[in-house]
Formats: sequence, C-alpha cells, structure tokens
Amino acid sequence: DLPDLIANKVTVSGGYAYIAAGDSGLLVVDITDAGNPWIVGGVDTPYGARGVAVAGSYAYVADLESGLQVVDIRDPTSPQIVGGVGTLDDARSVAVAGPYVYVAAHDAGMVIAWQQCETTTSVPDDPGDIPQPHVSLRVHPNPFNPQTTISFMLERDEWAKVGVYELTGKRVAILADRIFTGGTNSLTWNGRDAAGRSMPSGTYLVRLETESAVRAQKLTLIR
Repeated sequence: DLPDLIANKVTVSGGYAYIAAGDSGLLVVDITDAGNPWIVGGVDTPYGARGVAVAGSYAYVADLESGLQVVDIRDPTSPQIVGGVGTLDDARSVAVAGPYVYVAAHDAGMVIAWQQCETTTSVPDDPGDIPQPHVSLRVHPNPFNPQTTISFMLERDEWAKVGVYELTGKRVAILADRIFTGGTNSLTWNGRDAAGRSMPSGTYLVRLETESAVRAQKLTLIR
C-alpha cells in the first residue's frame, strides 16, 4: 500500500509512476501490476516536489523554492539528483517537449531550460530584458583525499549556498550560506559531515544554489 502522503502530480513511464509528493520528494512506484502498486525508490528534494515530468533517463521535478531539480532515473530503484536550475520564483509544475523543459514558476511566469538544465530563460508576463545567468561549478581534485576544492563563478555579488549531499538527497554538510562577490570563489570540503565525523568512501553530490541558478556535480571521496 502507498503511505499517507500529499501527491501533487504524477506521470507514468516504462512501467513506473513518478509522483511529486510534496515534502516526501519524488517517489517511484512500480505499476506493472496495477492492482498492487508498490514504492521501489525515491529521493528527497530540497523544499517539496510540486510537479514532475519524465523524458528519457531523467525526471524533471518542480521543487517549490529550489526551482527545477534533475533526477537520474536509469535505475528507478535508486533515483539520484544530478543537477538543477533556479527558476527565479516558486516552481509549481513542469513539462518536457523537444529539447526543452518548461517550468511554471509562480510570479516569474514560465521558465524554459534545456533538458539537463545548462541554461535558463525566464519568460514573464512583460518580457523585457531576459536574464541568462551564467553560474559555473567545478570540483578539483575529483576523486579526492583528504580534501577537495569547490570553485564557482558568479556574474555579480549575490547570495549563494553550497552543500554536500549523499546521492539519496540526505544532507551531509552546508559549507557556506552567505553573500559572495562576483567572479570566482572557492571553498574546501574535508570529507566530514556537519558534526565533524569522517564520511566513508563513496560518491557524493555538491550543490550550489544562488539567487539566479542551481548547479550540482558529483564528487568521489576515496579513503
């Protein structure tokens, strides 16, 4: 049986139903036996999943305050967040057509992103100048031991939050949550969680969230 949850949207692909389940994130349900659906996987999204669309090997989740989250669903039993992009306002629903992802973003209107979200274009009610923020993220060395440098470039002075997460979406540590200057900025991660405990060898996700975009990259810790 499905647990009690708030199911906002659902889409079906390849014998699975993908549910945008609010604070429960994205849930994957095996529906090959329609009379006996069962949850086979899921991933937490930062602020609450409101919409979902599937194209190829990826699910695109409209995640309220954090914008559009991209989830690798090649293994539906172990979906993994691999990237995202800010939508300038709360993301409410999402659709995929051709090479583009279309996100309804409350007061920002519609935001159009490339599949896998390399750039974003906002389309407000009164189009004027369309922002095209360029935010880059780089991790070096990768794989690493004992620490790695996380570098990111901002076009202007703005707020940014940098965190490290397990591939399940569980937070490991927040490295920064403050205003940064425009240009290249760098932080280090020493392979420890927020309590100072050493994390085991494995692959993690570093996530950069700014006022204008969200970026994410996998990094591998080797003990």
